[in-house]
Amino acid sequence: MGSDRFERAVAAIDAANSEDPHVEVFEGHEYPKELLYGQRMSAWLERLRPDAPEALRLACRAQHVRRWAIPRDTFPMDRRGYLIWRKQLYGFHADTVAAILREVGYDDETIDRVAALVRKRRLGADPDALRQAIAAVVGPRRHTVTPSRTSANGKYHSLNLALEVRDEAERLTLYDGLRRQPAVRIVL
Repeated sequence: MGSDRFERAVAAIDAANSEDPHVEVFEGHEYPKELLYGQRMSAWLERLRPDAPEALRLACRAQHVRRWAIPRDTFPMDRRGYLIWRKQLYGFHADTVAAILREVGYDDETIDRVAALVRKRRLGADPDALRQAIAAVVGPRRHTVTPSRTSANGKYHSLNLALEVRDEAERLTLYDGLRRQPAVRIVL
């Protein structure tokens, strides 16, 4: 499915995430939390877009690489502190994955593309990044994403998300999660 270089990059991302001191139990086994997260996100992307470009597949796998290295509690425990923490994480994740990709032999263009996706930059103009933002909020729940419209100049894209929810509270929670994604400008 992937090139040898892609497989080495995923293995290096997974090795970095294997160092996570936080564990999560899944199907009766303990896993380093961010290792499991990266694997789940890759599996979810594969289900949504088996034809996803390599850069998106790498960004999806690496979006939380070494996340524990910048603990949330080192920032003020308010909304502003949270947003500052997230912004710092975006840069940290992008720099970390860029170093990994450079080490396994990716070209600068691919490295820049993956880093931009992980940084959550240039996302309004990037339907793949919008899909990544949706996947981050919706997680492994069954849903469909279809193209809707693209602005006349091609700068902005809109997508339709179809997802069954249990109740209004869940719908509002999803809306709020989508609204908070840097890639998402408007949720209707």
